[in-house]
Amino acid sequence: MTKIVECECNYCGELVHKDRLNGQEIPVNQDGTPHITTCAGIPENGKIPSDRSNQQIDQFPIADELATKQEKVNEIILTASKMSGIDPHFIMLFHGKPYVLRTGLLNKADKKGYRAIEVKIEEKIDNKGKGETEYIGYATLWPKLTEDDYNVLKSLPDNPDVTKIIVEALIKPFTDIGTASKGNVNNPSMHKYLRELASTRASNRVLRAFTACGFTSVEELPDAELNKGEIGGS
Repeated sequence: MTKIVECECNYCGELVHKDRLNGQEIPVNQDGTPHITTCAGIPENGKIPSDRSNQQIDQFPIADELATKQEKVNEIILTASKMSGIDPHFIMLFHGKPYVLRTGLLNKADKKGYRAIEVKIEEKIDNKGKGETEYIGYATLWPKLTEDDYNVLKSLPDNPDVTKIIVEALIKPFTDIGTASKGNVNNPSMHKYLRELASTRASNRVLRAFTACGFTSVEELPDAELNKGEIGGS
């Protein structure tokens, strides 16, 4: 979750936001574009005037360097999108590595077609250590027959036994698990939502299996945060 922080540009005085680009904090405009592209206080070559050398020179990366980083970010995201079949809008970079958002997994799963996802939660207390609780989510996803599946079944010879075997294989449920504890959740504000996080992680993992997505989801990361919809609006 990106936290917006307002600040004043040292070079033109305009009010900007701080955001992160490929792990580096940079000022951005209200529309999310890098402020260096519009800043009136920096020459077109991107170099800081010598009379401003006492200001925070590292506030802006050099223009060419910023453009190169953005190109690399876009290249990685587009490559990950092609490999996973997930829209690039649902892919984020952390420390230069691509991760998928839950919304992207749901979007692809909806297109493929599934009937339901069910998650059961188990609480496991560590009696030998600090007595902390680990939540384990067991997720099950039931696929549904698509129009292409029905067309294939119609083209088969009239053999009920063979048809039954094929249908059972096509709708065989996918299963996976996800865990959440203070040991694998770094954000203290999420510790009271470990049950919900375990559920989200489990369902994300089963969605990744169903959609054949090899990229880890954002919510599975140790620094993951849940939105209000996933924690009951709390």
